[in-house]
Amino acid sequence: MNSNQKHVDTNDILMPLKGRRMRLGSHEYKLTDAIATGPFSSVFLVEEDGTPYAMKVEAQNGCLRPVLKLDHAVLSALGNQTGFPALSASGRTDHFKYVVMQLVGPDLSMLLEFAPQNRFTPSTIYKIALQTLDRLRVLHDAGWLNRDVKAQNFAVGLGEESNIVYMLDFGLTRRYLWVFWH
Repeated sequence: MNSNQKHVDTNDILMPLKGRRMRLGSHEYKLTDAIATGPFSSVFLVEEDGTPYAMKVEAQNGCLRPVLKLDHAVLSALGNQTGFPALSASGRTDHFKYVVMQLVGPDLSMLLEFAPQNRFTPSTIYKIALQTLDRLRVLHDAGWLNRDVKAQNFAVGLGEESNIVYMLDFGLTRRYLWVFWH
């Protein structure tokens, strides 16, 4: 971003649309609420035909560090692998770029805050460790390296998938190996 460009906050663009429907490509979503805001993008709760999704957005212009293309690239490359949110839609408008994906539950740091004495049991730690290592293995086997491994980038699923740990936020992920499939 050059010195003449102004940083654009996606909350300023989208929050006035809260409760309204918006057409994005071939989909029509209702913007329900903001879920999270980070330095480079924001995540909103959207619904399509009563099904909730997470929509990650970044400003089309004035974005401090465009990272959404990496979320799209990684999730597209991994398909519907267990532990990675399913990609539903992606694209751009005149004001923002977006990726719509499967909605997951709270991240591991948030879960820890609500755990008794802010501690997970040894069996929970073991289950989380096995799943997070498996997510990293799948990512690496597909030729990607994640440079932002932390509790906030892993979340549990919802409902029947609450025992699955999902890997999120691939903005600092880089391609390190070109995998060719026959």
